[in-house]
Amino acid sequence: MVTTQKEVSQMKQEKTLWSVVYKLCAPLIYHEVSGASAKDQRIDSITLVDQLGGWDKVAENPRLALRQDMPAWIYYEVIRGKRYWYVIFQVYHPIDKKTYIPFSVGSHPQDLEWATMVYDSKTDRVIAGATLFHHLWYFCYRPGTGIQPQQSFFNIRELHVDGPTHRPTIHIQAGGHGIRPFNPGRSGGRRIIYTPNTNVNDVPWTVAWFPSTYPPFKTVRYRLQRLTARDGLWAHRRDPRVFRRNHGKQDRLVCQKNGQIVPSPATPVWASGDQSSLIKVESAEGDRWLTPLVVEPNRVFREVLKGIAWDPIIENPFVS
Repeated sequence: MVTTQKEVSQMKQEKTLWSVVYKLCAPLIYHEVSGASAKDQRIDSITLVDQLGGWDKVAENPRLALRQDMPAWIYYEVIRGKRYWYVIFQVYHPIDKKTYIPFSVGSHPQDLEWATMVYDSKTDRVIAGATLFHHLWYFCYRPGTGIQPQQSFFNIRELHVDGPTHRPTIHIQAGGHGIRPFNPGRSGGRRIIYTPNTNVNDVPWTVAWFPSTYPPFKTVRYRLQRLTARDGLWAHRRDPRVFRRNHGKQDRLVCQKNGQIVPSPATPVWASGDQSSLIKVESAEGDRWLTPLVVEPNRVFREVLKGIAWDPIIENPFVS
C-alpha cells in the first residue's frame, strides 16, 4: 500500500500533537484517598468508562467495579488554535462516595470530572488551566507568563508546575472526586500520585505505598486515550446505555436507579455547566448542545484571564 503525501502530513501532525499532549500537558495528579485499604483505593480509582468490557454492564451495576482490576486511564482531547492549544483531560471514577458510608448523601456512581490545560505553541509551555470541582470552575495561571486574573467571579489560583517533571499539577479530592489546581502548601492524608506513561498503566492497589514519607504516597502510572478516537467516549454519546439526554439538551452519563437506567448527575466535558449556557451547534448528524469550553475555549479563558490573546480555532473535533 502506497502512503500518500496527505497521509504522511497527517501522521506528522498526529506525532507532534501527541508529543505536546504527553510531554508538556498531561498533568501530574495528586489524588487523595481516605484510607490505605484496597477497598478505599478502588473507590478512588480512575479508569476507562468501559472497563468491564461492556458499556451496559457498567451502567447496570457500578458496584461490580469493586471486584475488578482497574488500570489507570484518562481521556484527552485537543482543540487547536493558531497559537494556543486547549488540551482537555476527562477523568472517570466508577464509584463516587463523598464519605465511605453506604448511601451517603451526595454520592453518585460513574462520576466525570475534567481539567483543561492551555498550551502556548509560541513559547512551548503550558500557561494556564481550568478544572471542575463539583459545580465550581477553578482557573489557574502560570506566573511569569504575563497571565493575570481578570475578574474575581471564578476561583482563580496560580498554576503549579512540578519541578522534577515540569508538568502542570492538579489535585483530586478523595471520595468526592472534585478537581482543583494543586496547592503545594496544602496538607493532606494519603495520596496516590498519578503520572502519565506511554506503554504502562498501573492498577493502584497493586502498587506499594511509601510509608516513610508524610503523608504516605504511592506513584502510579496512567495512560491516555483520545476522547474522539473510534472507541473513545465521544463516539458513544448517542449510545443510550452510556449517555442520556437531560431535558433534551445536556448529555449525562447513565446509572441504574430502581432497576431503571437513568441519567446520572455526571456530565462529560462537552456538556459541563448549566443547561442555559450550552451552545447549539448544527452538524450532519443533527444538532449538538455543547458547553462553551469545547466550542469557544479561547473566549472562555480570555473572559477570566488577562494576557491570552484572541486566537482563531483551526481544529476542533467537537464541532467538525
